Amino acid sequence: MTDQATYDPDAAVSAFEGLVDRPDVSVSGDTAELVEEFGRLVERYESIEPELRELQSALPGDGDGIPVAAFVADETIEQWRGRNPEVVTEIQRLFEDYQRIFERVDPEGDAADETSGDDAVGALMDRLVVWKTIVQSPDE
Repeated sequence: MTDQATYDPDAAVSAFEGLVDRPDVSVSGDTAELVEEFGRLVERYESIEPELRELQSALPGDGDGIPVAAFVADETIEQWRGRNPEVVTEIQRLFEDYQRIFERVDPEGDAADETSGDDAVGALMDRLVVWKTIVQSPDE
C-alpha cells in the first residue's frame, strides 16, 4: 500500500476544488455540488480507513505497493472479507463513485495531466484502486 502519510483528506478536497475551478476544466453540472459530492466520498473513505489499516497490518510485506497476498486466496484476506462485508461493498462503491465524479470533469490541455498526477486527488484514487484489488474476491 502506498505511504499513508502522503494522503491528506482535506488536501484532496481542496485539490479537487482547485481542479474543477480552473478555466481549462469543464464540469458537467453544478461545480459546487460536484465538490460537495467529492467531499462526501472522501468522508466515506475516511470512515472505513481504520478497517483497511487493520487488514494492511495483518498482511505480509513492508507496507508499500500491493501485497502479493492480494492476488491469491490468502486466508487473512478471506477472513477479513468475512468479518467486513460492508467495507468490501463500500470500497467497490467508492471506486465506482470516484469514476462517476470524474466522468463529469473534462480537463483540457495541461489540466488533463493534473487529474491523474501525484497530488492528493490522485493519491485517493491510488488508494481506492489498491484496496479494491486487495479486498475483491479473486472470483470477481
